[in-house]
Amino acid sequence: MAQAAACQNRSHFPVRGKSVHKAILPFLGTIFRAHHPKIYPNIFDPRQDFQPDSKKSYPFAKKSEIAKKSDMETPFLVDATGERFPAFPRADLRIVSLVPSLSELVHALGLADNLLGITNFCTEPPQLSHGRARVGGTKDFKVEKIRALAPTLVLANREENTREGVEALRAFTRVFVTDVDDLKGALAMVRALGRLCSAEAEAQALAESIELALARTWTDKPLRAAYFIWRKPYMVAGGGTFINDMMRVAGFENVFARLPRYPAVDAEQIAQAQPDVLLLSSEPYPFGAKHIAEFGRMLPGRPCLLVDGAVFSWYGSRLLHAPAHFDALWSQLMPSRF
Repeated sequence: MAQAAACQNRSHFPVRGKSVHKAILPFLGTIFRAHHPKIYPNIFDPRQDFQPDSKKSYPFAKKSEIAKKSDMETPFLVDATGERFPAFPRADLRIVSLVPSLSELVHALGLADNLLGITNFCTEPPQLSHGRARVGGTKDFKVEKIRALAPTLVLANREENTREGVEALRAFTRVFVTDVDDLKGALAMVRALGRLCSAEAEAQALAESIELALARTWTDKPLRAAYFIWRKPYMVAGGGTFINDMMRVAGFENVFARLPRYPAVDAEQIAQAQPDVLLLSSEPYPFGAKHIAEFGRMLPGRPCLLVDGAVFSWYGSRLLHAPAHFDALWSQLMPSRF
């Protein structure tokens, strides 16, 4: 209970006097990316990397303020750090993307020819690998390599990239920072990126397709679920995350929604949460069939499903794949209905 109480303070989970985000996640991220370079590392960097401190001002606009300023009637957009942006004519667009899901989205919006640089983890769609510079990782991207590409726009994410890296890039180019923690925000981001890159029609069509595809209801009675992202220690998706909202969309109630971000939990906490079903994500930790027995011993009789982590954590065009995956999950839980 003491650990649960501590978790109410955003992103702080006691590990030898440090937070899990500061003490464990960067280490796990480094090891995991070294061995699994093709798996999208969506959740290892704590959001406090972008939080302003008393020594250095780093302004953030409130989401309500961003939405108001980014209304289609205004001549500019505002990103997650409060920076204002005009719409870029396509002819002037030279894009570097530091986020795998945004690279995929740029391609989906018909802007592949404007995409000059991507990270080592931007692997979808496969054709992105051809004819584009690799600028390093999402955290340790090579600033000088990006500078040499002379981009007019760099796409970043508040959770995926670091403040220091973004500020280094802003010394010579514009960096649009996104911040997505629910489906509504993902759709707004798609439309905003379309407007930013003079691809409004394509973005609107994509957003409407996603909205239509996810307008269904998969169950009238959501199942209580725990969504696991890591092993040793066990870590789950908590509240305030995009995964948490996608669980809701898919028909699951997150039993750890009261804990912020990505808390570490032990077997006792998992049992006390009493989930109806356990969801084992394919990323960042590559859970597989061999792990199902491990969780079965922990909670006998509870269904344990392997899930596509990209569907639950990639905001953008990947969301079009979500309905088919949710159908597959529910067909395992309720075969007679699906």
